[in-house]
Amino acid sequence: MRKPIVRFVKLILFAVIFYVLCIVCAAVFRNDRNAYTRILMHELHNQDSIDILFCGASHVSHGLYPDMMNSILGKKTFCTGTPSQGILATYAIIREAVSLYDIKEIFLEMDFAVATRTGSFSTDTPSTSKFLASHYLKNPRIKLDYVLRSTAPAYWLNSALPAGTEKLIDLNPKEAWKTVASKISGSYFRCEFEEDGRSYWGKGCVADHDIIENGTFSSDEIPPPIAVDDISDDYKKTIGRIITLCKERNIRLFFYAHPNSDFYLCEKGNYDAFHSAIQQLLAERGFRFYDFNLCKDEFLSLEDRDFCDDNHLNGSGIRKFTETFCAFYKEMSRRNGGGNSSFFHETYAQKLASQPPKILGIMFNELADKNSVEIIPVLNHGSGTVSFDIFIDGTAAAEHSTDSVFSYPEGASGTMELTAYYDGVPHCHAKKYINALY
Repeated sequence: MRKPIVRFVKLILFAVIFYVLCIVCAAVFRNDRNAYTRILMHELHNQDSIDILFCGASHVSHGLYPDMMNSILGKKTFCTGTPSQGILATYAIIREAVSLYDIKEIFLEMDFAVATRTGSFSTDTPSTSKFLASHYLKNPRIKLDYVLRSTAPAYWLNSALPAGTEKLIDLNPKEAWKTVASKISGSYFRCEFEEDGRSYWGKGCVADHDIIENGTFSSDEIPPPIAVDDISDDYKKTIGRIITLCKERNIRLFFYAHPNSDFYLCEKGNYDAFHSAIQQLLAERGFRFYDFNLCKDEFLSLEDRDFCDDNHLNGSGIRKFTETFCAFYKEMSRRNGGGNSSFFHETYAQKLASQPPKILGIMFNELADKNSVEIIPVLNHGSGTVSFDIFIDGTAAAEHSTDSVFSYPEGASGTMELTAYYDGVPHCHAKKYINALY
């Protein structure tokens, strides 16, 4: 009888020591000093009150400026968008927030990337985005429920351990020293944000400094269309749980879409199909869908310079969208949330048709021979003549060419620069690194 007891005690001691070592390793090697999710969640737990909560993925944190909204609307707002936040994480964060504050209204952002990538929770694997969402939750019941639902049972042990896969563990000694130093100095615990090219504007708002110069959108691949048919039952059921929670708490719930660049949406080619699918999904549940991708130019006119990439706003874009959203919110409040808003076109195609014909950017499709590239202009609409001037390391290689396939000169290597014209008028400029194989 004594040996089994000794073995059991040793096993318990091993588990305790191993767990403590994991805690120490995580404290030293977890590189979350400037993870804005950590700072956002710290702020979320330390508000006096919140009237309006904005929920979703990174579009939320890079979309609306709470301090500006507070000033215009006279309400206390907060954004809870975290990188690649899944709908289950959104549900968990909403549960945590409504357990802390008497929230009156929630706006849920309907990002098509989140909607089409949700899949089945029962087979999900760990990810950094799931860790970021779960790690900073404080309510143990909400955290446990989220952890158990968000990954398959095979990964529950990984979720339970402080150190593990997809947990921001960085073994770089320099980064580990910076983490330790920040904890010794106290800056880590004060949640001070220091990151080149990005500022934290408070209450969940993150402003990137990068600017896409007007007429310079391009892509080195042809992206697939939005996988509308991949909107899963688990996604729809979680939307239902959010609706139920808000009804139980007497919270007004609204669904909206953050504005992306027209280049990004026209690349996909089927945004209206997604809009219609979400519109129908919400209508069946008694809700409207306010899609700012369909916003009329007279209310929201974004330039390429208002984006830091093809689907996230920078500081300039955040201010513009916040101003528009506040005007929309006031109109919606006057209508008590019902009726058709004058802010929106009926379809995305209708919005594009209201604009002058324009080349929004260029998609490069390098061909299998690696010695030529297909040049695909992305247009909002129109049937005018598109032509290209092409330079390789400053040397002219083509002038006003209308060919969609460009063959690299023999031995060409370096930067290819392209200017695209619509009916002879320059519309956009793009760059691509090339390396001919012959």
